[in-house]
Amino acid sequence: MTSQLVARDTTSLSEMGIVKACVESISLNHIRQFWLVILFYVIAGPWLMVTYKLLLLINHAWRTFVLPNSYFLKPLNKTLFILEYPLIRVLIALLSIFQNYKKTWHYIHHYGKHAYQSNSGWILSLFAASLNIQIGGPAHYLGEKLKKTRIGLERPPVPNDLKVATALIRQLQWFGVLFIALIWVLFTFALNFKFK
Repeated sequence: MTSQLVARDTTSLSEMGIVKACVESISLNHIRQFWLVILFYVIAGPWLMVTYKLLLLINHAWRTFVLPNSYFLKPLNKTLFILEYPLIRVLIALLSIFQNYKKTWHYIHHYGKHAYQSNSGWILSLFAASLNIQIGGPAHYLGEKLKKTRIGLERPPVPNDLKVATALIRQLQWFGVLFIALIWVLFTFALNFKFK
């Protein structure tokens, strides 16, 4: 089942490796597939949102037969990096206020910004700090080992951390829905007040 969620090789993963891969995958997917898709829609409308979503799908599809650091994927990865760069930083800064603020920024400073892909490093720093676990580290793709930064000083994840991560993601989704609803109410109120 893990192999359907992640692009890395899963056949030789230990229990801890499976949990770590799943936590990383659901964390990255939550921020990219939920938050960023909504933010792109709100900021620039459906065309940029659909474009971003298609780029994510192409990236995931190609990574099943191409290494993540290959030159073939470089233009696509660079485009995604540039699109995500400002939104991820603002979003993680906002979400960290409601999670473990000090630890998140400590992890971003010491690990996240030095990660293999710094946008992902920021996201993983938030989740490592919030879940009090260590994630990241080397991973195998298509038989090759890629060195990735470990994020966090805490213990390695255990199976129960998947439930905790899922609960955290649900909490963040509800926060997102309520935050967007609040903005919509304030915007509607401001428009009505302006025209009176």
